[in-house]
Amino acid sequence: MKYHSLLLLILSSSLHSIAAQQCGKSGFSIAGSSTVYPIATAWAAAYSDMCTGVKISPIDDDGSSNGAARVCGAGEDGASTVEIGDMSRQWREEEATQQDDGYTYDCVIGDESRSVIQIDVALDGISVVASGGGTAASCIEVLDGLTIDQLRWMFSNYTDSQLEATGWDPASIANSDGDETTHLWSELDASCEATEILAAGQDETHGTFDYFSETLFADMDNGEGFANTYNADPDGPGGTVSYVESNPAAVGYVGYAYYYQNGIELYVAAVENDAGDFVTPGADSVVDGTYNPLSRTIYMNLLDDPESLANTVPFIQFGFSSDGADIVATTGYVPIPNPSEMLARLPAVGATQTDAEGSDVETSSAQSVGRISAVAAATLLASIAVTLM
Repeated sequence: MKYHSLLLLILSSSLHSIAAQQCGKSGFSIAGSSTVYPIATAWAAAYSDMCTGVKISPIDDDGSSNGAARVCGAGEDGASTVEIGDMSRQWREEEATQQDDGYTYDCVIGDESRSVIQIDVALDGISVVASGGGTAASCIEVLDGLTIDQLRWMFSNYTDSQLEATGWDPASIANSDGDETTHLWSELDASCEATEILAAGQDETHGTFDYFSETLFADMDNGEGFANTYNADPDGPGGTVSYVESNPAAVGYVGYAYYYQNGIELYVAAVENDAGDFVTPGADSVVDGTYNPLSRTIYMNLLDDPESLANTVPFIQFGFSSDGADIVATTGYVPIPNPSEMLARLPAVGATQTDAEGSDVETSSAQSVGRISAVAAATLLASIAVTLM
């Protein structure tokens, strides 16, 4: 387990005079995507500090599939229902059906009377990482980056002949030894070490697993998936980072925040995009679309219930304030470029709530969200630590 303090980064641009921050009267709970987790915990810490008595707990990073299940009331093994389900992928047909507006989903698992409102909270670039200075990183540097075909060969359970029959370019493995029982770094380039490639990532409960699979594997409908040697860590991206750091020949994939917070220990690979350019993930390349095809949107899904929304809508409004955007940026993700579109999805809660100073106020989704005060920021600076597990 690693603990990374985001406090100075999050708060350095947030010492401003306070305006009225609209707050729900009660707390709520969040569960789901480990990719969204750094945003959820940082937003929650700042919001709870301003909104006296509002506690957001628990915040669980148990994967997108659990985020979907728990906001729909279908948590397994006694997992509690939550008011916000975090996801780093889209909803599956077996989980919910999309309404005509394109962002409201009706649950088909758990409590089928439930609906949720999907909110885009950030942009992410899934990052291909290796241990800095290790066998994997040194080879990737020689290659100037990795192609999708090379990544597919590393991670896929298909033989070379199966890969080639489904569109894979065998020329991507320039120094193949003809032995399909091994996948060596030296097969990519003769100057690389003749060491087995150790592929690592998350398990099937994580949305990043789904997105990476769908990007790499062209024949999933016919059984293509991860190789038997793939190290699928149930603990999510934090486990992947630990595995890669401990194994110099390993290559893994994580949400960008997990590379960003471990950049001293990790090397991030450039990935070939649709224009044939090798591009590393970062704010600029994610926003301008050049880091493709591994860029994506990540989400929070709000239970569409008036009592619940009276508490969660002000939280999301804070997330789309200037301070909320600063927090997103300091986790390593990219703030949503169109927050007004997301705010328009929120219903007017129209309930009596409390502002940041504890006074009752009448609120609606159109009301402004205040800045973090110097006092609140100082308190937050002393108390928050984001756990990247």
